[in-house]
Amino acid sequence: MKRNTLIKHLTKNGAYLIRQGSPMKYRAVIKRSGDWWIGWLIDLPGVNAQERTRDELLESLRVGAEDMLATDVPFISDAQLTTIDVPNPNWLPERA
Repeated sequence: MKRNTLIKHLTKNGAYLIRQGSPMKYRAVIKRSGDWWIGWLIDLPGVNAQERTRDELLESLRVGAEDMLATDVPFISDAQLTTIDVPNPNWLPERA
């Protein structure tokens, strides 16, 4: 059984994010394009990267996701911030 861990992360603006539990997962599209690896996160529009190796690309996408999620969301006095639950999709293998 995987143990929940407490994760403390210092953001660029000096704030700490503290989260308990397993890392979140996001879908990434990655591909080789000439001498480069390119990719983007489907679930976080705007997070994309281009690197020389696959490992560097995956690390850049991870850092981009962390930065995106650490971005302050301005509070609007008459608005509500909420979340919604969306069930995990049941992906079916593509048939040729």
